[in-house]
Amino acid sequence: MLSTMDNTSISERQKAAMKEFCKFFHEPIPEKVTLVPCNSVGALLHRKVLLLLAASLSEEERAYWVLNFQAPEDAQPVAEAIPIQPKYPEAFDAHFHLDRTLHRLQLQQGGMEDMMDAVPVEEGRRTSLVGGVSIYCDPETYQTDQHLRDLPESRHHTPHPL
Repeated sequence: MLSTMDNTSISERQKAAMKEFCKFFHEPIPEKVTLVPCNSVGALLHRKVLLLLAASLSEEERAYWVLNFQAPEDAQPVAEAIPIQPKYPEAFDAHFHLDRTLHRLQLQQGGMEDMMDAVPVEEGRRTSLVGGVSIYCDPETYQTDQHLRDLPESRHHTPHPL
């Protein structure tokens, strides 16, 4: 059942969405989002928080939501469970220029996920990026030593030329 001791993991993509959600509502962005107890408006985007909120409603409150937010009459029942996200082949990008690509996409800053979200990909060519080596060629975009140390170990970042 539901436990308030369970703090389900939050993906990097979810963290980014939560941060933008907080910015949109001009709410403070916590250093670390926790789901139980919920410490941020941004955490409302996580299914676990919504599930806990729904579970805490009284019968009268549940009736209100069911009555006021009914499914359309022409809605078809789902015959089988639909996967949330299909499994794509894993990929490792051995050489990419994050700084130049972000600039070309007219993104001021961001990471690999931001870059990938900005470019449409044909369904048959989609992959799940598990790591990569980003190359920084332009001195103006070199990352600080501390920033490089703070990056996930699954990705390697190298200023070029060294």
